[in-house]
Amino acid sequence: MNSPDSESAEGWRATLEAGGVGDDFARIEVLAETDSTMDAARGLPPGSLMIALRQRRGRGRLGRVWVDGGIAFTVVIAAPEPCDGERLAIAAALGAAGALEATLAGGGLADRVGVKWPNDLMLRDRKLGGILVERVDGVALVGVGVDYRVPASGVDADRAIDLASTLAEGTLPPRGELVGRLARQVATACRLRLDEVEQRFAARDWLRGRRARFLAGGVRLEGKVRSIDPFTAIELEIEASGDSPTIERIDPRTATVEWFESGPSRG
Repeated sequence: MNSPDSESAEGWRATLEAGGVGDDFARIEVLAETDSTMDAARGLPPGSLMIALRQRRGRGRLGRVWVDGGIAFTVVIAAPEPCDGERLAIAAALGAAGALEATLAGGGLADRVGVKWPNDLMLRDRKLGGILVERVDGVALVGVGVDYRVPASGVDADRAIDLASTLAEGTLPPRGELVGRLARQVATACRLRLDEVEQRFAARDWLRGRRARFLAGGVRLEGKVRSIDPFTAIELEIEASGDSPTIERIDPRTATVEWFESGPSRG
């Protein structure tokens, strides 16, 4: 007989039910395995949660492949306006960051989980997870991926980090329990107003104070990030030889990050 936290779809359903996750979702689906929780969630009504114990072909922004080794789920949310997708991506990242930070605190760690625009969750200057939102027919599929325990061969230790290598033995929550915490906080954050999302993002903006290079409208710009409003403008301070720095405002809707400085922020 499976224990509530066993690594099975049945065990995860029991854990989610015991944790009251059903109070936040009208429908919960738990699959043992799927190519992508986002694809599996297509056609589900708003208020649904799709979870997989194993995701074979998870994807990230710009078509990147997500290496399996952790937590993967998709929340289905009504998104009648095109701009809803942008708001939900940042809101979901904020919700996930808060849940992960609380998990670390429960293990005795005071680490801050930052949000690197536009969709990465950062811990100790390395990527812990990410968000991807796809909007289809007035519905947003909010995909969340977090590195829980990634095989050494599946992670670049200089760029990525997982929870198992961060938390001490005995303080890492079972995956079924943690996915419930994450999903509930993501769903709650996705109900935030735009101004609330902007305010909370500013407090977790991982790029602020770091040097970064952006590609925007076919032009490359490199400098120190002064601030990011994910919906209106990225402010970049660009040094000029012998002159005062100039401030460039970049439209986040047309920009991508090509490079960024690691290490402590100089904000």
